[in-house]
Amino acid sequence: MKTIARYLARKANRVAFGLWMCILATGLSGCTSPSQTPRTPIERLNFNDPSPTRADGVQQGLSPADYDPQYKESSPKLGLSEDEAKALGCDLGDRFDRGATLAYHFKDNQSRLALHLSLEGPKFSDPTRLELNSVLLRYTHKFSKPPANKRDKCRFQSSLQGLLGSAYNEFFVRNSFTVWKELRSKLNLSH
Repeated sequence: MKTIARYLARKANRVAFGLWMCILATGLSGCTSPSQTPRTPIERLNFNDPSPTRADGVQQGLSPADYDPQYKESSPKLGLSEDEAKALGCDLGDRFDRGATLAYHFKDNQSRLALHLSLEGPKFSDPTRLELNSVLLRYTHKFSKPPANKRDKCRFQSSLQGLLGSAYNEFFVRNSFTVWKELRSKLNLSH
């Protein structure tokens, strides 16, 4: 009976992993049709436009507002400055959302869709073994808007959160007082 239960558990893990990969692939593909208006800055680029270029082929004279209308409304603030982070008492660990593997915060700041993964492995005995134990998709909605706590203030303000989302925000999006700068300042390394 135990062998059948193990066999079924392994099959369920594989099926769950396969379903998650299908969902992820579908979500990342964007499901766009050619008749839709471009949503991302890359989709808005017109590579057939003979605009003035330098010798290396880079377009000149374009601002971020030409690519993304969000920039026209207000200049983006991509993260806290060093002074703001120190005033709030932000630590390096406060920059990362460890509450989920991947999470999406809706614009109202009351709803959150989070993906939780429970993984096991790799081990020294078998470094190629990675086992998915459980997958949990959780939707939470807070009926009253919660006040922002210290960790929320220290994180990069983005809809994409969770461990993977906040790591992406910290390493690829934030342009002021990055993780690397904070580590250098804590370790007293030269700039």
